[in-house]
Amino acid sequence: MEFTYAKSRKDLEDIADMMGKIFRRKNWFEFYKMRMDYQTRAPYFKPEHSRIAKENGQIMGHTSIIEKYIRIDDCVVKVAGIGDVYTHPDARGRHVAAHLMNDAMDYMRKNQYPLTMLYGIPNFYHKFGYSEAMADYKVFVPVKHVAQISSSAPLRPSKDSDIPELNRLYNETYKSKTGYMRRVPASWYNIAIPEELFVTTDSGDKPTGYLVYRAVWGSGGYVAEAVAPTEEIRRAILAFYISKARETYQAELEFRMTPDDPFARFLQDFGSRVVARFFAEGEGNAMLGIIDLPLLLKEIKPCLEKRLVYSPLREIKGGVNIVTDMAGKAAVLFDQGKIKIQGKIQKGLPTLETSQTLLTRSIIGYWSSERLMERVKSAGFKLPPELSPILVALFPEKTPFTSEPDYF
Repeated sequence: MEFTYAKSRKDLEDIADMMGKIFRRKNWFEFYKMRMDYQTRAPYFKPEHSRIAKENGQIMGHTSIIEKYIRIDDCVVKVAGIGDVYTHPDARGRHVAAHLMNDAMDYMRKNQYPLTMLYGIPNFYHKFGYSEAMADYKVFVPVKHVAQISSSAPLRPSKDSDIPELNRLYNETYKSKTGYMRRVPASWYNIAIPEELFVTTDSGDKPTGYLVYRAVWGSGGYVAEAVAPTEEIRRAILAFYISKARETYQAELEFRMTPDDPFARFLQDFGSRVVARFFAEGEGNAMLGIIDLPLLLKEIKPCLEKRLVYSPLREIKGGVNIVTDMAGKAAVLFDQGKIKIQGKIQKGLPTLETSQTLLTRSIIGYWSSERLMERVKSAGFKLPPELSPILVALFPEKTPFTSEPDYF
């Protein structure tokens, strides 16, 4: 079996055709179109991102590398997503998916992706260094508490000319929110669906805010994303959703966002409740893995420096060595708030030895540094006491979250 990548239009069509047959979430035509749209319209797609296994001219397996740019605070990191993994029924039991994943990991290393991400199935991707690193958040508001909300602000379905301004509004709102993806106008090719994307406008019909509303057959719908810079725009979006909820007799409005989202803060006035779902290790879902630790630390160095400046270590000269099992090792050197990253350990510095999976959760802010240290100790690694203030300063707890329209 040959492990290669899609080299022709026919290869791309064959990938879409087989996915439409294997994945039954949509009918064949919808899935085929969705995949072909991605392969022809996604902003960072390259044919070599479609890693395939071929035998006798037929594609027997596929893994897609989905390039995106994820935020860690206000730093932006290139990330290699993994998606659309399948094995042809005739090749199952031959470890095709594992071979394709190893091939994809090699590609990521050669092409300098610091980080990788996927929405994984249970008990498979962990062997490649992935760990659950994001929770699922939903905010609910009783309809009875917002039933009288109204707004005179105009709201309409989106149109193509809105995209540049919508892109600006999105990036401005989430510019320092860990886990959110940085978008470019081309990223909206599968978001700007007039039946789902609704826009508030000013008197000149310029977009001022928006919501992504997704209907669910038989149970109403939910808001997958809402950007509203002002109180009046928030009220307009809420009034629109209330009108939808009345049509389907919803008792609660559902917003898929973190409790610290600006729109979620607004909803607190109306008796909102938050449901947070954290995933057990081995369960899957939103998973991350570090490919190249020194490169990742260099990409987020400005953010690490900001954290250091606001910590008790801002005037101190020192550093820490970090040694992982799968992502390499690095030294983080600091001197009066300035940081240098080196790709080898330095003598005389305290050393954090840890598995990649534990470190990934700390870098993304999924858990506290205190929890990292507890897990490092329980895994049998030594933990020098002088590491504690360094890790607390560099890796604070966040609420990492990727907006649903950016799922892959």
